[in-house]
Amino acid sequence: MRKLVLVTLAPLEGLLCRIDVWVGLFIRLVANIFGVPVTSLNVKKQRVRISRKSSLILLTLTMSMIAAGAFCTPYTIEDNTYVQPGRTNSNQTGNWRDVVGASYDFNVHGIDVIWNSSAITLHLFTNFNNNGYYPFDNDSVHLYLADLALGVGGTYGYGVVLKPHTQWTPINNSPTDPSLGIGLYSVGSWDTSSHFLEGVGSYYYGEKYDDVATYISAPNPRDPMIAIGSGSTQVGAASVQFEPISGASGAQGDPKYKWTVTIDPNDIPGLGSQLDVFWGGALCGNDAIEGTATPVPEPGTLFLLGTGLAGLAGYGKLRFRRKKRA
Repeated sequence: MRKLVLVTLAPLEGLLCRIDVWVGLFIRLVANIFGVPVTSLNVKKQRVRISRKSSLILLTLTMSMIAAGAFCTPYTIEDNTYVQPGRTNSNQTGNWRDVVGASYDFNVHGIDVIWNSSAITLHLFTNFNNNGYYPFDNDSVHLYLADLALGVGGTYGYGVVLKPHTQWTPINNSPTDPSLGIGLYSVGSWDTSSHFLEGVGSYYYGEKYDDVATYISAPNPRDPMIAIGSGSTQVGAASVQFEPISGASGAQGDPKYKWTVTIDPNDIPGLGSQLDVFWGGALCGNDAIEGTATPVPEPGTLFLLGTGLAGLAGYGKLRFRRKKRA
Protein backbone atom coordinates (compact mmCIF):
# COMPACT_ATOMS: atom_id res chain seq x y z
CA MET A 1 0.00 0.00 0.00
CA ARG A 2 1.32 3.43 -0.89
CA LYS A 3 1.39 5.86 1.98
CA LEU A 4 0.73 9.57 1.91
CA VAL A 5 3.98 11.36 2.62
CA LEU A 6 3.90 15.14 2.96
CA VAL A 7 7.12 17.10 3.19
CA THR A 8 6.75 20.72 4.35
CA LEU A 9 4.97 22.40 1.48
CA ALA A 10 6.00 26.00 2.03
CA PRO A 11 5.88 28.70 4.70
CA LEU A 12 2.23 28.97 5.69
CA GLU A 13 2.31 32.76 5.58
CA GLY A 14 0.89 33.83 2.24
CA LEU A 15 0.28 30.29 0.97
CA LEU A 16 -3.45 30.40 1.71
CA CYS A 17 -3.75 33.39 -0.62
CA ARG A 18 -2.00 31.64 -3.52
CA ILE A 19 -5.14 30.57 -5.34
CA ASP A 20 -3.03 29.53 -8.35
CA VAL A 21 -1.22 26.97 -6.20
CA TRP A 22 -4.45 25.49 -4.84
CA VAL A 23 -6.14 25.37 -8.25
CA GLY A 24 -3.12 23.54 -9.66
CA LEU A 25 -3.26 21.07 -6.80
CA PHE A 26 -7.01 20.57 -7.37
CA ILE A 27 -6.46 19.67 -11.04
CA ARG A 28 -3.84 17.11 -10.14
CA LEU A 29 -5.99 15.57 -7.42
CA VAL A 30 -9.00 15.17 -9.75
CA ALA A 31 -6.73 13.61 -12.36
CA ASN A 32 -5.47 11.16 -9.75
CA ILE A 33 -9.02 10.23 -8.64
CA PHE A 34 -10.09 9.47 -12.22
CA GLY A 35 -7.06 7.29 -12.88
CA VAL A 36 -4.81 9.65 -14.80
CA PRO A 37 -1.24 8.72 -13.78
CA VAL A 38 -0.08 11.43 -11.41
CA THR A 39 2.48 10.10 -8.97
CA SER A 40 3.91 13.34 -7.67
CA LEU A 41 3.69 17.09 -7.96
CA ASN A 42 5.74 20.07 -6.88
CA VAL A 43 4.41 22.92 -4.76
CA LYS A 44 7.02 25.66 -4.39
CA LYS A 45 9.68 23.04 -5.25
CA GLN A 46 8.58 20.74 -2.41
CA ARG A 47 7.65 17.14 -3.37
CA VAL A 48 4.28 15.62 -2.45
CA ARG A 49 3.52 11.92 -3.08
CA ILE A 50 -0.18 11.18 -3.34
CA SER A 51 -2.23 7.98 -3.49
CA ARG A 52 -5.72 7.91 -4.98
CA LYS A 53 -7.36 7.42 -1.62
CA SER A 54 -5.42 10.28 -0.09
CA SER A 55 -6.35 12.47 -3.03
CA LEU A 56 -9.96 12.53 -1.84
CA ILE A 57 -8.92 13.86 1.54
CA LEU A 58 -6.67 16.50 0.05
CA LEU A 59 -9.33 17.47 -2.47
CA THR A 60 -11.65 18.64 0.33
CA LEU A 61 -8.85 20.75 1.81
CA THR A 62 -7.98 22.17 -1.59
CA MET A 63 -11.56 23.27 -2.29
CA SER A 64 -11.59 25.07 1.05
CA MET A 65 -8.34 26.86 0.24
CA ILE A 66 -9.62 27.99 -3.17
CA ALA A 67 -12.68 29.53 -1.50
CA ALA A 68 -10.61 31.00 1.32
CA GLY A 69 -8.31 32.68 -1.17
CA ALA A 70 -11.08 35.14 -2.01
CA PHE A 71 -11.07 36.41 1.55
CA CYS A 72 -7.31 36.73 2.16
CA THR A 73 -5.54 39.72 3.64
CA PRO A 74 -4.36 41.53 0.45
CA TYR A 75 -6.76 44.32 -0.51
CA THR A 76 -8.52 44.64 -3.86
CA ILE A 77 -6.84 48.05 -4.11
CA GLU A 78 -3.51 48.39 -2.32
CA ASP A 79 -2.20 51.74 -1.11
CA ASN A 80 0.63 52.23 -3.60
CA THR A 81 -0.13 55.93 -4.09
CA TYR A 82 2.31 58.64 -3.02
CA VAL A 83 1.49 62.12 -1.73
CA GLN A 84 3.55 65.29 -1.67
CA PRO A 85 3.31 67.65 1.30
CA GLY A 86 2.71 71.33 0.65
CA ARG A 87 2.65 74.17 3.14
CA THR A 88 -0.55 76.12 3.69
CA ASN A 89 1.11 79.55 3.85
CA SER A 90 3.84 79.23 1.18
CA ASN A 91 4.92 77.42 -1.98
CA GLN A 92 7.20 75.15 0.02
CA THR A 93 6.86 71.43 -0.72
CA GLY A 94 8.49 68.26 0.59
CA ASN A 95 9.55 64.88 -0.77
CA TRP A 96 6.96 62.36 -1.92
CA ARG A 97 5.87 59.82 0.69
CA ASP A 98 3.15 57.36 1.66
CA VAL A 99 1.62 59.51 4.40
CA VAL A 100 1.98 63.17 5.36
CA GLY A 101 2.01 63.62 9.11
CA ALA A 102 1.23 60.88 11.62
CA SER A 103 0.53 57.51 10.02
CA TYR A 104 -1.33 56.56 13.18
CA ASP A 105 -3.93 59.25 12.39
CA PHE A 106 -4.07 59.42 8.58
CA ASN A 107 -2.88 56.16 6.99
CA VAL A 108 -5.20 54.65 4.37
CA HIS A 109 -4.41 50.93 4.34
CA GLY A 110 -6.43 49.66 1.39
CA ILE A 111 -9.84 49.13 -0.18
CA ASP A 112 -11.74 45.86 -0.64
CA VAL A 113 -14.42 45.72 -3.34
CA ILE A 114 -17.31 43.25 -3.75
CA TRP A 115 -19.16 43.82 -7.01
CA ASN A 116 -22.13 41.93 -8.39
CA SER A 117 -25.07 42.78 -10.63
CA SER A 118 -27.08 44.53 -7.92
CA ALA A 119 -24.49 46.19 -5.66
CA ILE A 120 -20.95 47.47 -5.40
CA THR A 121 -19.64 47.40 -1.85
CA LEU A 122 -16.36 49.11 -0.97
CA HIS A 123 -14.67 48.57 2.39
CA LEU A 124 -12.34 51.49 3.15
CA PHE A 125 -9.67 50.67 5.74
CA THR A 126 -8.14 53.69 7.44
CA ASN A 127 -6.77 55.17 10.65
CA PHE A 128 -8.76 58.37 10.24
CA ASN A 129 -10.88 59.43 13.19
CA ASN A 130 -13.85 57.22 13.97
CA ASN A 131 -16.57 59.79 13.36
CA GLY A 132 -15.02 61.32 10.27
CA TYR A 133 -14.04 64.46 12.14
CA TYR A 134 -10.61 65.44 13.44
CA PRO A 135 -9.90 68.78 15.15
CA PHE A 136 -6.31 69.82 15.86
CA ASP A 137 -4.13 72.77 16.89
CA ASN A 138 -6.43 73.81 19.75
CA ASP A 139 -9.50 73.28 17.56
CA SER A 140 -8.39 75.91 15.03
CA VAL A 141 -8.57 73.50 12.08
CA HIS A 142 -11.18 70.82 11.40
CA LEU A 143 -10.58 67.84 9.11
CA TYR A 144 -13.39 65.66 7.76
CA LEU A 145 -13.81 62.35 5.99
CA ALA A 146 -13.12 62.85 2.28
CA ASP A 147 -15.73 61.98 -0.32
CA LEU A 148 -15.09 58.88 -2.47
CA ALA A 149 -14.30 59.49 -6.15
CA LEU A 150 -15.50 56.96 -8.74
CA GLY A 151 -14.66 56.97 -12.43
CA VAL A 152 -15.42 55.37 -15.76
CA GLY A 153 -12.84 55.51 -18.54
CA GLY A 154 -10.28 57.45 -16.52
CA THR A 155 -12.58 60.36 -15.64
CA TYR A 156 -13.83 60.75 -12.09
CA GLY A 157 -17.34 61.83 -12.99
CA TYR A 158 -19.05 60.24 -10.00
CA GLY A 159 -18.58 60.36 -6.27
CA VAL A 160 -20.10 59.37 -2.95
CA VAL A 161 -20.54 61.77 -0.03
CA LEU A 162 -19.52 59.81 3.07
CA LYS A 163 -20.11 62.50 5.68
CA PRO A 164 -22.81 65.13 4.98
CA HIS A 165 -21.32 68.45 3.94
CA THR A 166 -23.80 70.10 6.28
CA GLN A 167 -21.65 68.75 9.13
CA TRP A 168 -18.43 70.32 7.78
CA THR A 169 -18.13 73.42 9.97
CA PRO A 170 -16.62 76.55 8.36
CA ILE A 171 -13.56 76.94 10.62
CA ASN A 172 -11.50 76.34 7.47
CA ASN A 173 -12.79 76.84 3.93
CA SER A 174 -16.18 75.20 3.29
CA PRO A 175 -17.14 72.89 0.39
CA THR A 176 -18.37 74.77 -2.64
CA ASP A 177 -21.66 72.89 -2.20
CA PRO A 178 -22.24 72.65 1.57
CA SER A 179 -25.75 71.21 1.16
CA LEU A 180 -24.86 67.74 -0.09
CA GLY A 181 -25.92 64.73 1.97
CA ILE A 182 -24.88 61.10 1.83
CA GLY A 183 -25.49 59.68 -1.65
CA LEU A 184 -24.10 58.94 -5.11
CA TYR A 185 -23.56 62.01 -7.31
CA SER A 186 -22.79 62.87 -10.88
CA VAL A 187 -19.95 65.30 -10.23
CA GLY A 188 -19.84 68.77 -11.76
CA SER A 189 -16.59 69.74 -10.01
CA TRP A 190 -14.22 68.58 -7.29
CA ASP A 191 -12.91 70.57 -4.33
CA THR A 192 -9.27 69.69 -3.71
CA SER A 193 -7.19 69.72 -0.54
CA SER A 194 -5.72 73.08 -1.61
CA HIS A 195 -9.20 74.58 -1.70
CA PHE A 196 -9.68 73.78 1.96
CA LEU A 197 -6.26 74.48 3.44
CA GLU A 198 -4.33 77.05 1.40
CA GLY A 199 -3.97 80.20 3.49
CA VAL A 200 -5.19 78.47 6.68
CA GLY A 201 -2.51 78.68 9.40
CA SER A 202 0.92 77.20 8.77
CA TYR A 203 0.73 73.45 8.23
CA TYR A 204 1.85 70.70 5.89
CA TYR A 205 -0.87 68.73 4.11
CA GLY A 206 -1.24 66.41 1.09
CA GLU A 207 -1.14 68.90 -1.78
CA LYS A 208 -0.46 66.48 -4.68
CA TYR A 209 -0.73 62.75 -5.37
CA ASP A 210 0.67 60.31 -7.93
CA ASP A 211 0.39 56.52 -8.07
CA VAL A 212 3.75 56.05 -9.83
CA ALA A 213 5.89 58.51 -7.86
CA THR A 214 9.26 57.94 -6.23
CA TYR A 215 10.62 59.56 -3.09
CA ILE A 216 11.94 62.59 -4.98
CA SER A 217 9.89 62.85 -8.18
CA ALA A 218 6.52 62.16 -9.79
CA PRO A 219 5.68 62.09 -13.52
CA ASN A 220 2.01 63.03 -13.17
CA PRO A 221 1.27 65.01 -9.99
CA ARG A 222 -2.42 65.79 -9.50
CA ASP A 223 -4.58 67.59 -6.97
CA PRO A 224 -6.35 65.12 -4.65
CA MET A 225 -10.13 65.16 -5.04
CA ILE A 226 -11.58 65.71 -1.57
CA ALA A 227 -15.18 66.91 -1.77
CA ILE A 228 -17.86 66.81 -4.45
CA GLY A 229 -18.29 70.42 -5.53
CA SER A 230 -20.76 72.73 -7.18
CA GLY A 231 -22.76 71.69 -10.23
CA SER A 232 -23.21 68.12 -8.97
CA THR A 233 -26.46 66.14 -9.04
CA GLN A 234 -27.51 63.18 -6.95
CA VAL A 235 -28.16 60.12 -9.13
CA GLY A 236 -28.57 57.40 -6.53
CA ALA A 237 -28.60 56.37 -2.91
CA ALA A 238 -25.61 55.20 -0.93
CA SER A 239 -25.29 53.25 2.29
CA VAL A 240 -22.38 54.33 4.50
CA GLN A 241 -21.53 52.41 7.66
CA PHE A 242 -18.71 52.78 10.17
CA GLU A 243 -17.04 50.01 12.15
CA PRO A 244 -14.14 50.32 14.60
CA ILE A 245 -11.77 47.36 14.41
CA SER A 246 -11.30 45.99 17.90
CA GLY A 247 -7.74 45.77 19.15
CA ALA A 248 -6.21 47.32 16.02
CA SER A 249 -2.95 49.20 16.54
CA GLY A 250 -3.04 51.44 13.47
CA ALA A 251 0.30 50.05 12.30
CA GLN A 252 0.72 49.14 8.64
CA GLY A 253 -1.70 46.32 7.81
CA ASP A 254 -3.64 46.78 11.06
CA PRO A 255 -6.18 49.57 10.38
CA LYS A 256 -8.22 51.06 13.20
CA TYR A 257 -11.44 51.70 11.28
CA LYS A 258 -13.52 50.39 8.40
CA TRP A 259 -16.01 52.44 6.40
CA THR A 260 -18.38 50.40 4.22
CA VAL A 261 -19.97 52.04 1.19
CA THR A 262 -22.64 50.35 -0.93
CA ILE A 263 -24.10 51.69 -4.18
CA ASP A 264 -26.14 50.33 -7.09
CA PRO A 265 -23.97 49.89 -10.23
CA ASN A 266 -27.04 50.57 -12.37
CA ASP A 267 -26.94 54.19 -11.14
CA ILE A 268 -23.70 54.76 -13.09
CA PRO A 269 -24.55 54.87 -16.82
CA GLY A 270 -21.96 53.33 -19.10
CA LEU A 271 -20.28 51.36 -16.32
CA GLY A 272 -18.66 48.34 -17.89
CA SER A 273 -16.37 45.84 -16.19
CA GLN A 274 -13.97 48.34 -14.60
CA LEU A 275 -14.50 51.01 -11.95
CA ASP A 276 -11.80 53.58 -11.16
CA VAL A 277 -11.54 54.46 -7.47
CA PHE A 278 -9.77 57.34 -5.71
CA TRP A 279 -9.96 58.30 -2.05
CA GLY A 280 -8.09 61.08 -0.29
CA GLY A 281 -8.92 59.73 3.18
CA ALA A 282 -9.45 63.08 4.86
CA LEU A 283 -9.95 66.74 3.94
CA CYS A 284 -6.18 67.30 4.17
CA GLY A 285 -5.34 64.55 1.63
CA ASN A 286 -2.51 63.38 3.90
CA ASP A 287 -2.81 59.91 2.43
CA ALA A 288 -4.45 58.87 -0.83
CA ILE A 289 -5.23 55.66 -2.64
CA GLU A 290 -6.07 55.01 -6.28
CA GLY A 291 -6.83 51.87 -8.26
CA THR A 292 -9.39 49.94 -10.26
CA ALA A 293 -11.96 47.31 -9.37
CA THR A 294 -13.73 44.65 -11.42
CA PRO A 295 -16.73 42.40 -10.69
CA VAL A 296 -15.83 39.50 -8.37
CA PRO A 297 -17.75 36.36 -7.30
CA GLU A 298 -19.88 36.83 -4.23
CA PRO A 299 -19.85 34.24 -1.41
CA GLY A 300 -22.90 32.51 -2.88
CA THR A 301 -21.02 31.89 -6.13
CA LEU A 302 -18.10 30.42 -4.22
CA PHE A 303 -20.51 28.17 -2.33
CA LEU A 304 -21.96 26.83 -5.58
CA LEU A 305 -18.44 26.24 -6.88
CA GLY A 306 -17.56 24.37 -3.70
CA THR A 307 -20.65 22.14 -3.80
CA GLY A 308 -20.03 21.38 -7.46
CA LEU A 309 -16.47 20.33 -6.75
CA ALA A 310 -17.63 18.25 -3.80
CA GLY A 311 -20.08 16.45 -6.07
CA LEU A 312 -17.31 15.78 -8.55
CA ALA A 313 -15.15 14.37 -5.77
CA GLY A 314 -17.99 12.10 -4.61
CA TYR A 315 -18.51 10.79 -8.13
CA GLY A 316 -14.80 10.09 -8.43
CA LYS A 317 -14.80 8.17 -5.16
CA LEU A 318 -17.79 6.04 -6.27
CA ARG A 319 -16.14 5.29 -9.61
CA PHE A 320 -12.94 4.33 -7.83
CA ARG A 321 -14.78 1.86 -5.55
CA ARG A 322 -16.62 0.21 -8.48
CA LYS A 323 -13.39 -0.20 -10.36
CA LYS A 324 -11.79 -1.78 -7.33
CA ARG A 325 -14.65 -4.33 -6.94
CA ALA A 326 -14.48 -5.23 -10.61
